[in-house]
Amino acid sequence: MIPLHDRFFDRVNRLPGGMKFLIDMRVDLLSLIAKHRTLADPHISALSDALCNKLQEWLIGFLTLERITWNSPAIVLEKISQYEAVHAVLDWQDLKRPSRLWLLLSPHACRAAGFSTGRAGTGDVDKRTGAAILNDTTPRWMSKDTARCAVFYSITTQRGLSGIDLGAFLIKRVVRDLQNEFPKCETFCTLSPIPGFRKWLTGDGTALAKSEVDALGGIAGVAGGEALMVCDYGRRLFE
Repeated sequence: MIPLHDRFFDRVNRLPGGMKFLIDMRVDLLSLIAKHRTLADPHISALSDALCNKLQEWLIGFLTLERITWNSPAIVLEKISQYEAVHAVLDWQDLKRPSRLWLLLSPHACRAAGFSTGRAGTGDVDKRTGAAILNDTTPRWMSKDTARCAVFYSITTQRGLSGIDLGAFLIKRVVRDLQNEFPKCETFCTLSPIPGFRKWLTGDGTALAKSEVDALGGIAGVAGGEALMVCDYGRRLFE
């Protein structure tokens, strides 16, 4: 038997603006679950999971990849600056920086409802730490003949789509585009932090050797309490 909530989701999705309504509905469900975590209603959690599965079923396979430039529609640029959750857009000049921005869109949703955005820049990962790349005041795209590595950062997904791995889907699509434009680019990596990684890694000291504990202590001092970035962590731990 088909659950009644699945029938409801299907009918709403067929209405104009239905997809956006359902994404907003899941945001409300997640907020409700977080607010009443100690008294969580399993039915609310089940409804949120069912809606997540439906959204994934509808989206994957129908998403289109669009390169965002300064000439893109103003409403798209406005939404990106409004909803960017990883690296805040301080002003319009941020959107003119020579990193590249892509947006995943669905034909079933309004154009302003971008599902996942990602940025990338080129450089040499062997010589630059994650912090250096992100804080570079004069970032630049290397030429087709010199670019060897592309770094992905600031991958943002709407909260209503959390649980759907759109970030990995976005990166795989963008990698193909970059390989066509930069044929000598062979290394692709991400600076995205891993939520809860530090707590998991340092939670059980008995599982680590003393040298590993000392190395992690040095990293913690540099990171200043922020989530470790995968690239920087790997370099510092094994140098």
